[in-house]
Amino acid sequence: MEDPDSGLPVYAIDTLEVLVAALSHPEAGSGRLNAEIERRAKEDAVARRLMTVPGIGPLIATAIAALAPPPETFRKARDFAAWLGLVPRQHSM
Repeated sequence: MEDPDSGLPVYAIDTLEVLVAALSHPEAGSGRLNAEIERRAKEDAVARRLMTVPGIGPLIATAIAALAPPPETFRKARDFAAWLGLVPRQHSM
């Protein structure tokens, strides 16, 4: 689902609104933001699956689910690692 005016997914707009609210009212702490991220991670099937990987929590899972291209984009796991910036470039065949 996308907001036709901005071209951004509604998911991204909702998340940005939560971030703006957190920055506008720092006294509220990061609790609301963390709760929103955890809620969204539980609702998203891709994020839930990513969280089964050791070391991947709600924040990383929702970031990958929201920003990463479809898995078919990458021929190998190494290509995905290079896209993430975990390795400088993919040179192996």
